[in-house]
Amino acid sequence: SSLALYGEYSMQVGEPLSLTFGARAEQFEADYLDSNAFSESLDDTLFAAKVSAQYRINQASIFSSISRSYKAGGFNPDERVGDSDRLFEPEYNWNYELGVKGKIASDNGVKGQLSLTFFYMEREDAQVSDFAVLDREDGSGAVEFIDVIGNADTGLNKGMEVQSQWQIN
Repeated sequence: SSLALYGEYSMQVGEPLSLTFGARAEQFEADYLDSNAFSESLDDTLFAAKVSAQYRINQASIFSSISRSYKAGGFNPDERVGDSDRLFEPEYNWNYELGVKGKIASDNGVKGQLSLTFFYMEREDAQVSDFAVLDREDGSGAVEFIDVIGNADTGLNKGMEVQSQWQIN
Protein backbone atom coordinates (compact mmCIF):
# COMPACT_ATOMS: atom_id res chain seq x y z
CA SER A 1 0.00 0.00 0.00
CA SER A 2 1.04 3.55 -0.52
CA LEU A 3 -0.14 6.86 0.87
CA ALA A 4 1.26 10.06 -0.61
CA LEU A 5 0.86 13.78 -0.19
CA TYR A 6 1.86 16.11 -3.01
CA GLY A 7 1.80 19.87 -3.27
CA GLU A 8 2.86 22.37 -5.90
CA TYR A 9 2.92 26.16 -5.89
CA SER A 10 3.62 28.40 -8.89
CA MET A 11 4.20 32.11 -8.74
CA GLN A 12 4.88 34.91 -11.19
CA VAL A 13 7.91 37.02 -10.26
CA GLY A 14 7.60 40.10 -12.41
CA GLU A 15 6.37 39.78 -15.99
CA PRO A 16 8.89 37.39 -17.55
CA LEU A 17 9.84 35.07 -14.65
CA SER A 18 7.80 32.28 -13.06
CA LEU A 19 8.87 29.89 -10.30
CA THR A 20 7.39 26.54 -9.30
CA PHE A 21 7.99 24.65 -6.07
CA GLY A 22 6.79 21.12 -5.42
CA ALA A 23 7.17 18.37 -2.85
CA ARG A 24 5.94 14.83 -2.32
CA ALA A 25 6.04 12.61 0.74
CA GLU A 26 5.05 8.95 0.48
CA GLN A 27 4.65 6.20 3.01
CA PHE A 28 5.29 2.99 1.05
CA GLU A 29 4.53 -0.44 2.48
CA ALA A 30 4.66 -3.81 0.71
CA ASP A 31 4.45 -7.36 2.01
CA TYR A 32 5.69 -10.44 0.19
CA LEU A 33 5.02 -14.11 0.92
CA ASP A 34 5.73 -16.95 -1.51
CA SER A 35 4.84 -20.64 -1.55
CA ASN A 36 8.19 -21.53 0.10
CA ALA A 37 7.19 -19.42 3.13
CA PHE A 38 9.73 -16.69 2.32
CA SER A 39 8.24 -13.59 3.86
CA GLU A 40 9.47 -10.00 3.85
CA SER A 41 8.03 -6.55 4.38
CA LEU A 42 9.13 -3.17 3.08
CA ASP A 43 8.29 0.02 4.92
CA ASP A 44 9.84 3.22 3.57
CA THR A 45 9.12 6.90 3.93
CA LEU A 46 10.14 8.57 0.66
CA PHE A 47 10.59 12.29 -0.10
CA ALA A 48 10.86 14.19 -3.37
CA ALA A 49 10.98 17.89 -4.21
CA LYS A 50 11.54 20.25 -7.11
CA VAL A 51 12.24 23.89 -7.88
CA SER A 52 11.90 25.19 -11.42
CA ALA A 53 12.13 28.56 -13.14
CA GLN A 54 10.95 29.79 -16.52
CA TYR A 55 11.94 33.12 -18.09
CA ARG A 56 9.90 34.24 -21.11
CA ILE A 57 11.43 36.25 -23.95
CA ASN A 58 8.97 37.09 -26.75
CA GLN A 59 7.95 33.73 -28.30
CA ALA A 60 10.61 31.75 -26.41
CA SER A 61 11.48 30.79 -22.85
CA ILE A 62 14.53 29.63 -20.95
CA PHE A 63 13.83 27.07 -18.24
CA SER A 64 15.72 25.23 -15.52
CA SER A 65 14.92 22.83 -12.73
CA ILE A 66 16.48 21.00 -9.82
CA SER A 67 14.62 18.04 -8.38
CA ARG A 68 15.05 15.12 -6.02
CA SER A 69 13.07 12.05 -7.06
CA TYR A 70 12.80 8.39 -6.08
CA LYS A 71 11.66 4.92 -7.09
CA ALA A 72 10.35 2.68 -4.32
CA GLY A 73 12.15 -0.55 -3.49
CA GLY A 74 10.65 -3.95 -4.13
CA PHE A 75 10.95 -7.73 -4.41
CA ASN A 76 12.31 -10.16 -6.98
CA PRO A 77 9.50 -12.75 -6.96
CA ASP A 78 11.28 -15.71 -8.61
CA GLU A 79 11.46 -18.31 -5.83
CA ARG A 80 14.74 -19.71 -7.19
CA VAL A 81 16.56 -16.48 -6.33
CA GLY A 82 18.56 -16.57 -3.10
CA ASP A 83 17.32 -14.63 -0.08
CA SER A 84 20.11 -12.05 -0.46
CA ASP A 85 18.83 -11.14 -3.97
CA ARG A 86 15.11 -11.07 -3.12
CA LEU A 87 14.90 -7.39 -2.07
CA PHE A 88 16.05 -4.20 -3.70
CA GLU A 89 16.21 -0.80 -2.03
CA PRO A 90 14.66 2.53 -3.09
CA GLU A 91 16.57 4.61 -5.64
CA TYR A 92 17.06 8.35 -5.18
CA ASN A 93 17.99 10.80 -7.93
CA TRP A 94 19.15 14.40 -8.17
CA ASN A 95 18.00 15.82 -11.52
CA TYR A 96 19.22 19.03 -13.15
CA GLU A 97 17.75 20.48 -16.37
CA LEU A 98 18.45 23.58 -18.42
CA GLY A 99 16.78 24.36 -21.71
CA VAL A 100 15.20 26.71 -24.17
CA LYS A 101 11.95 26.37 -26.10
CA GLY A 102 10.10 28.60 -28.48
CA LYS A 103 7.79 29.06 -31.43
CA ILE A 104 8.98 29.59 -34.97
CA ALA A 105 6.95 31.11 -37.79
CA SER A 106 8.04 31.86 -41.35
CA ASP A 107 6.56 34.08 -44.04
CA ASN A 108 5.75 31.04 -46.22
CA GLY A 109 3.30 29.55 -43.68
CA VAL A 110 5.57 27.09 -41.88
CA LYS A 111 5.01 27.14 -38.13
CA GLY A 112 6.80 25.16 -35.50
CA GLN A 113 7.93 24.67 -31.96
CA LEU A 114 11.48 23.78 -31.01
CA SER A 115 12.85 22.70 -27.63
CA LEU A 116 16.42 21.95 -26.55
CA THR A 117 17.05 20.52 -23.06
CA PHE A 118 20.28 19.51 -21.35
CA PHE A 119 19.92 17.09 -18.42
CA TYR A 120 22.15 15.60 -15.76
CA MET A 121 21.00 12.98 -13.22
CA GLU A 122 22.95 11.59 -10.26
CA ARG A 123 21.53 8.25 -9.09
CA GLU A 124 21.99 6.83 -5.56
CA ASP A 125 21.32 3.11 -4.98
CA ALA A 126 20.45 2.90 -8.68
CA GLN A 127 17.97 0.13 -9.50
CA VAL A 128 19.50 -1.88 -12.34
CA SER A 129 18.61 -5.01 -14.27
CA ASP A 130 20.94 -7.76 -13.17
CA PHE A 131 20.94 -11.54 -13.03
CA ALA A 132 21.39 -14.24 -10.43
CA VAL A 133 23.43 -17.29 -11.37
CA LEU A 134 22.12 -20.68 -10.23
CA ASP A 135 23.70 -24.10 -10.61
CA ARG A 136 21.36 -26.44 -12.49
CA GLU A 137 20.06 -29.34 -10.44
CA ASP A 138 20.55 -31.93 -13.22
CA GLY A 139 24.25 -32.48 -12.33
CA SER A 140 25.45 -31.23 -15.71
CA GLY A 141 27.54 -28.42 -14.22
CA ALA A 142 25.61 -25.90 -16.28
CA VAL A 143 24.17 -22.73 -14.80
CA GLU A 144 20.96 -20.75 -15.23
CA PHE A 145 20.64 -16.99 -15.33
CA ILE A 146 17.58 -15.43 -13.70
CA ASP A 147 16.66 -11.79 -14.28
CA VAL A 148 16.54 -9.72 -11.09
CA ILE A 149 16.55 -6.07 -10.12
CA GLY A 150 19.40 -5.02 -7.86
CA ASN A 151 20.96 -1.86 -6.52
CA ALA A 152 24.17 -0.40 -7.87
CA ASP A 153 26.05 2.06 -5.71
CA THR A 154 25.67 5.08 -8.01
CA GLY A 155 24.71 5.90 -11.55
CA LEU A 156 24.86 8.87 -13.88
CA ASN A 157 22.62 9.88 -16.77
CA LYS A 158 23.38 12.94 -18.84
CA GLY A 159 22.50 14.16 -22.24
CA MET A 160 20.58 16.45 -24.50
CA GLU A 161 17.05 16.19 -25.83
CA VAL A 162 15.71 17.96 -28.92
CA GLN A 163 11.99 18.13 -29.70
CA SER A 164 10.28 19.76 -32.64
CA GLN A 165 6.78 20.09 -34.07
CA TRP A 166 6.07 21.51 -37.50
CA GLN A 167 2.93 22.55 -39.33
CA ILE A 168 3.03 23.27 -43.05
CA ASN A 169 0.11 25.20 -44.50
